[in-house]
Amino acid sequence: IKCTSTAPYCPLPSHPSFNMFDNWHYGGKCIAVNSYPETANPCPGMDRVDAGLIDRQLGAALQSSASTRSPDAAAFQLRVILHLTGDMHQPLHASGGAVDANHPNGDIGGNARRFNKCNVTNLHALWDSAGNMYTLNWSPGSYNETLMVLQEQAVWMIASGVGLPDPLGFDALDHMNLTQALSALVEEAGLIARLMTESARAAKRIAYNTMTGLNLNPAKPGGALDCPTEQYFKMTQETSVVQIACAGYRLSRMLRQVSRAVVANGLLSGVPPLYKPRIIIPHAAMMVLTGHGADLTNILAGRVMVFEESMIHGAAHGRLKVSFSTACLRV
Repeated sequence: IKCTSTAPYCPLPSHPSFNMFDNWHYGGKCIAVNSYPETANPCPGMDRVDAGLIDRQLGAALQSSASTRSPDAAAFQLRVILHLTGDMHQPLHASGGAVDANHPNGDIGGNARRFNKCNVTNLHALWDSAGNMYTLNWSPGSYNETLMVLQEQAVWMIASGVGLPDPLGFDALDHMNLTQALSALVEEAGLIARLMTESARAAKRIAYNTMTGLNLNPAKPGGALDCPTEQYFKMTQETSVVQIACAGYRLSRMLRQVSRAVVANGLLSGVPPLYKPRIIIPHAAMMVLTGHGADLTNILAGRVMVFEESMIHGAAHGRLKVSFSTACLRV
């Protein structure tokens, strides 16, 4: 729904462009980086808190999914939940923009920090691709080509994180009823707000860390940056793997709550299971729906793809070995 060109990452030119949801994909206050002065609001006049709606729209989608009596609305909200949960775990989606002397009005989530002679175009693209591990966009047309690789990655990430603690405590949702869970997610200092804080800290301390091979100062004012070092790419890959796995576990807990409401609201009645999940992994979600989530897939009955590209942006070029010490980042 965001494609505006026929570039490789917009593989469906027959579908019209659609930009009305652009500001659903980022949020949070801008942050100061690259030794820029720290203030309460480092970019006055450019505060994108009100422009970026990612946290509010995720909360609204969860609430709507729990109350709707429309299968089509449930299908749409499921896509929103999948996509925005993935985006919120990509650090550059969770800050309103990073400011420094080179970008005093913000860098649009790293998009404005272009690279010269590099295999990624800019800082945001580097993180969207998990450090260039996932570079091929995929769609139903290329589904079979990427399925096995994605399944292998999902199984490995889930197995690596089983039983490890979540610093934000999303596992507490398992012991709540629907009303309690929604409140815990969307209240002012709730789980979604804490997730935004966690990801913004990762942006500041990891993504914009110039001690790991990232040079934020161009050779000429307004020019492109040097391509980050191999060390920075590796750090991005390791961080992204942990974040993807963490997003999957947190997503599974949210979907369990939503799916109970969908069943209770009668949306399964008379809907044949036209689409069945092809990846079934107990007790977790990484581009998978299991247990109650499988029921949710039946509800959608072909109206929406279960596997959402925002969780992993393409086919992997080999598995990155990462030693998990926690199910999620501690920043």
